[in-house]
Amino acid sequence: MGYSPISPVPSPQSPIMNTKTWLQLPAFRSKNYRLFFLGQGISLIGTWMTQLATVWLVYSEKGIITEEEATRV
Repeated sequence: MGYSPISPVPSPQSPIMNTKTWLQLPAFRSKNYRLFFLGQGISLIGTWMTQLATVWLVYSEKGIITEEEATRV
């Protein structure tokens, strides 16, 4: 049987399933960088929520924009 670099289901001993694998990246060894990375992820989610809420507010206040309103600049 030939070598297959991709296993369909990783075993529990596989490095993919190992929870400490991400610590092997040099940047993630620093607690401060891990906290920074987590904070950036949470901030990004907050930005997406704000953008969605803004669009939702505009549509709820104004209603659906007609084609005439969309082409008017």
